[in-house]
Amino acid sequence: MLMVVFLSGLVFLGGCGGGGGDGGPEGDLGTFLGLLGDAGFQVREGAPIGIDVRDLFCRKVLPSGFGNNLATPYLTLSVDRLPGTPENQFPWTYRLRQDEALVLIGRTPPKSVYFSLQHFAAMRYFEEADYSGRVYSLLGDTINHLTVRSVGAAAPFDSFFVMISTGNRTTERRLRSALLGAGYAETAVNVEGLPAELVRFGLDERSDQFNLLYRVAIIDDPEAERRFYETFGGMKVFRVTPGVELPADPFPAADLRERGTGTNEMHLLPTMKRLEDALIEAHPGYNVEKLPTAQWIADGYNPILQNIDAFAATNDTTYLITQPFTLGEDDFLVAYGVLHDAAGKALYNSLNVYGWTLLEDLPDEPRFRGLREMVGVSEANSKGLLRDSARAYLPGDPNAGMFYAVKISRKCGADGCVPIPEPFCDRMKLKELTVAFRAYCEPKTKTGPSYGEILFDRVILFRRP
Repeated sequence: MLMVVFLSGLVFLGGCGGGGGDGGPEGDLGTFLGLLGDAGFQVREGAPIGIDVRDLFCRKVLPSGFGNNLATPYLTLSVDRLPGTPENQFPWTYRLRQDEALVLIGRTPPKSVYFSLQHFAAMRYFEEADYSGRVYSLLGDTINHLTVRSVGAAAPFDSFFVMISTGNRTTERRLRSALLGAGYAETAVNVEGLPAELVRFGLDERSDQFNLLYRVAIIDDPEAERRFYETFGGMKVFRVTPGVELPADPFPAADLRERGTGTNEMHLLPTMKRLEDALIEAHPGYNVEKLPTAQWIADGYNPILQNIDAFAATNDTTYLITQPFTLGEDDFLVAYGVLHDAAGKALYNSLNVYGWTLLEDLPDEPRFRGLREMVGVSEANSKGLLRDSARAYLPGDPNAGMFYAVKISRKCGADGCVPIPEPFCDRMKLKELTVAFRAYCEPKTKTGPSYGEILFDRVILFRRP
């Protein structure tokens, strides 16, 4: 039962399929595959796929939404298992032998605010409980648009790239040699080393299952966006397996890009206080409750070291969240804070409203206990609705353009409100809710801002007496 959309007839863009004899970046695919065969590798072709988390949740393929980000639709891979090995838990997870590799060949997205590719340790076998459960933890830094090696006039966008993901350095060297021998440009080759220190390679039921997520946020041109999601940039996916298992030659766990620049947003705190006072004054007659926000997901390698579900968190962003709350028909929220891109601390920031109701339709098993909806139902970001939204509350303030203030309600009018919709399906109740905030990529560090250098977003809950 595949509850995902397989995109057929992927279009080759540029020279992904051949013609590498002129020394251009896009080598000859047939030559590359032939060289792999000559070197004793077996090659199986996979496919890029798109997944709709809300649909998967409603169909109960996923027990929860696990904190999906509506601002970045999820692309991933379908990779066949090897003959005689156990079934994968999902169509988008796969086990890998320590010397295997996945090779992606294609073009990056059109101009956008952000994109990244990254593997996660998705599912892990827990011996004491005898089941495979989620960890969805990062294994290193992303390859994002600030770090990707790609070749083209518009690079890093709409440009040719190759990505090798493997846990074995010998495999990586041999694949790189075959790529260069087939005419691919060295400057287009990216390597993601999967560290044996953090994962359990193997093909049996107790081995980790991996997943790659390809996130793209806010593509500039709607027509270019449509074409990209129809073709995924002509991406080809190959599972490459040595015919005879190679000796272990592991990648170490890499040092992660360091957050923080030594500059912070604390000078904006007086304006933030004025904004808070103005918001409360603008809505008389309500009972006011200030909802605190706090860091949601531990960053770095901490989750995988403790076998904690990290919800596919990336180090490219911060994760903040409010405490859960209920919201009556006549109640509303106002979320407010710094536009971190305007302050120079991020490329963009966003908020997501999540259903947070405790789920009651799951088996009474340890892996499901306490699980909540965690499904994103609406979103706003600093390139759209949030931009310039605080100016009306801060007349004459020179910092007004660095702030946002937006209403969140079950009854949105035409006043720039973030709507809380009716439930999408029977599983979704939306009785309890929460609001989460992300700030993606500080330009100077090419990773997420430091939590200690930004002002946390805030939320005020207005209730009718």
